[in-house]
Amino acid sequence: MIAARLHHELIAPLQELRTRLADNVCIQSEINDVTAQTAKLAIAAYHFPETVRGSAKAMFSPAAEDLRQRLGDVADTAKHGQLRNQSRQATLYAGLAFEADPNLGFRFLRTEVWAHNDRFGEFDLVNSIATFCEFLASEYEVIVDAHHEPPAHPFRPEAVAYVTKRTFVAANIRLFFYGKDGTGALVRSDPPEVRFAVFER
Repeated sequence: MIAARLHHELIAPLQELRTRLADNVCIQSEINDVTAQTAKLAIAAYHFPETVRGSAKAMFSPAAEDLRQRLGDVADTAKHGQLRNQSRQATLYAGLAFEADPNLGFRFLRTEVWAHNDRFGEFDLVNSIATFCEFLASEYEVIVDAHHEPPAHPFRPEAVAYVTKRTFVAANIRLFFYGKDGTGALVRSDPPEVRFAVFER
């Protein structure tokens, strides 16, 4: 029962969101479809333990409880607007993430949705939801398949994004750049020079 609910209420919507985030289309940073979709998922994830237990209790794992608190700030801001505790007030924004390589150029990674407030600073909201779902599966001892393999995009001389007739305009776009560190992991970077091109698709 819990496994089915976890899949249908959280895992499947998360996979649908990740599929959308893998689509390289221009979005305005704060007014777009993905922040609204991610906020709804954050609300569902935050309230999931409460609906299972019948009451709001802290998660068994401190790391999971930290994530639940982050999602709670996002959920309450999305539902109620202005919060009395301003440190919990969360702002959401999205941007296009690219890997920058000094020899190969730029390649699109994904669209990212970030949250920020005074209590927790800046955090990747989609990754927070995904990790929280893994904690839920562990706490309720259920097996879920949350694996997601985004498509690999080729490197190009410039960072390329697209607009389509049905979607988005090339205005107020936020860009995130990542480069590989000494271990090969991708970390936030600030390329010395960026060329950004937008095409119609």
